This record gives sequence, structure tokens and C-alpha cells, in this order.
Amino acid sequence: MVKETLTVCPYCGAGCLMVLTVKDNRIIKVSPFMGGDRFLCPKALKIIDFVHNPVRLTKARHVPYLKQRTDRAYLQINPEDAARCGLSEGDDAEVSSRRGKVMLATNITTDVPHGIVFAPFHFCESPINFVTNNALDPESKTPGYKVSAVRIKKSDAGETLKDKAKECGYK
Repeated sequence: MVKETLTVCPYCGAGCLMVLTVKDNRIIKVSPFMGGDRFLCPKALKIIDFVHNPVRLTKARHVPYLKQRTDRAYLQINPEDAARCGLSEGDDAEVSSRRGKVMLATNITTDVPHGIVFAPFHFCESPINFVTNNALDPESKTPGYKVSAVRIKKSDAGETLKDKAKECGYK
């Protein structure tokens, strides 16, 4: 059985989306998300070698320093914005746009200015790039993932972020 899975490239901070074609639990093809004139860099095209390499467990979840800082997907939000959205520290927040939605744990901080939020893309249970804009800059041909309008609200879903992490194989 052949299955296609949408995922985020792990190589750099651009957060490119790609489709992995999987057969018998092995990746057999890597292609850019949305097809057309999109492309993937040479590193992304080598993802097959990376995934099937036995020493690949150096992803964010498995790096000791990063694991000490956080073990779950999070949304950094300014205290003013959190209060307006009815969010408290650690609440599951739904972040949505016209492209999709994800759930993230709230981290209230003054590190981000009012009107701006931040979320890392390393966590499989909350693929933040599902809500971002994939339009390409005309000069650099890089996606505009870092600037996207989103809506934030306290999650009212029955499923929690911890449930989603378990689906990805994390405790």
C-alpha cells in the first residue's frame, strides 16, 4: 500500500512543506507540497537517506538541551494578547488561518511584542506551517512562512495537545 504524508522539512528554518510517498514503511519519493513550480533544495531531496539512517534521532525532541527547555509544542504570546484571548499559561490554544489550524500550549511572555506570536515548527503534533502562507518571495524564491495572519482562541476541542503528541509516538 502506498501512502502520501505531508510533513515539514527538518533541515533549516524555512519550514518547507513536502510530501513523502511511503510504501512498506519506507519513503520512496519526496516531492514539494502543492506541486507546480515549487521545488525542494538538495538537502530535502536527500531526506530518504536521512530518515533511514540509524543515527537520525537528533531531532528537536531528542536533543537534551532542547528537551530540557520544552517537551511540547508551544505558542509564545504577549500577556496583553493572551488576556484578550482568555488564555492562561499552559492552556491549549487553537491557532488558525484560512489555510488550517493547529493546537499549541500557551507560553505567555513579554519576549514577543503585542500583536505578534511565535511558534516553532519542530513538533509533529502541531505542524504550524499548516496555517502559514506558502507564497514565494519573487526575488529569493523562499516562502513567507514567518509572516502570516492568524486567529487565536482557547481550544475547546475534546482532544488535547498531549493526546496529539501521543499519536506521534511521544509520551
